[in-house]
Amino acid sequence: MSPPETRRHDILPPGLLPVLVAALAALQLLIFWPGVVTPDSLVQYGQALTGRYEDWHPPVMAFLWRQLLRLAPGQAPFLVMQTLLYWGGALLLANGLRRHRRSRAALAVIAIAAMPIAFGQMGSVIKDSLLTACCLAAVGLGTQGSRPARLAAAGILVVAAATRFNAVFAAAPLL
Repeated sequence: MSPPETRRHDILPPGLLPVLVAALAALQLLIFWPGVVTPDSLVQYGQALTGRYEDWHPPVMAFLWRQLLRLAPGQAPFLVMQTLLYWGGALLLANGLRRHRRSRAALAVIAIAAMPIAFGQMGSVIKDSLLTACCLAAVGLGTQGSRPARLAAAGILVVAAATRFNAVFAAAPLL
């Protein structure tokens, strides 16, 4: 078998991944619009509306939601942000693999991101989905190799670590 760098079947067209990811993100937004909310999400939305945060849920989600309310009311802006983080991270990670001629691995990243449980959960506006989206975005940014991308990844991981009381155990190893 020839070395990976010479295998022709290991080369994806550069424009395929962005189109595929954009289609999956659009499908996710279409299916779950304006976003599935839970009782916990409703409590955090109430905190976002008032600007008074409680400590039953880590306040970072309610704080972010408050900032997004400037764009539009309800959960839709949060769903869009979460979707962009999730699929943007998947695209950055897959594209990095594609650049290293790891096309199968790149497609596997997209396939795993599109698995039914992950795909469905990302349609919910909850802190667990935000944590997942932030972690995937940080990993994708971390693979870019530039200092600004790594700094942005670190900032996103700080947000991820603040989404749940135990999220630091998910975010810290990625740092």
